[in-house]
Amino acid sequence: MLAQIFRFERGTNTPSIKTSSNDLFNEYVKPPIGAVWSQNAISIHGISPDSEKICDASKIEVVWRNFCSFIDDRVQPDEVAILLAYNGGSCDLKWLWKLTQAPNSTMNIPLQLQFFLD
Repeated sequence: MLAQIFRFERGTNTPSIKTSSNDLFNEYVKPPIGAVWSQNAISIHGISPDSEKICDASKIEVVWRNFCSFIDDRVQPDEVAILLAYNGGSCDLKWLWKLTQAPNSTMNIPLQLQFFLD
């Protein structure tokens, strides 16, 4: 899971984008046993079930908790965040919906993430 925070500063005619290395979240997720791996995705990303990055990764529950802490630590309660995913509608946003909004889901989207863009 990869995310980066960009801040748009208001008050000038030209908005500036501010970010820092502290604003980057990057953790791999270890899929559950029996997960189906797409050969197309393996060839595009170069990551397979036996990749060290995957074998050493945490389960989604841990990574999601870390991601929520990342957002909570960097986005103030009175701020609004937008989750932007390039071509995310076909994959990432559906995955996030299943994780956080589908019936019987056990995880929540951080309150500051109020908008999604694809």
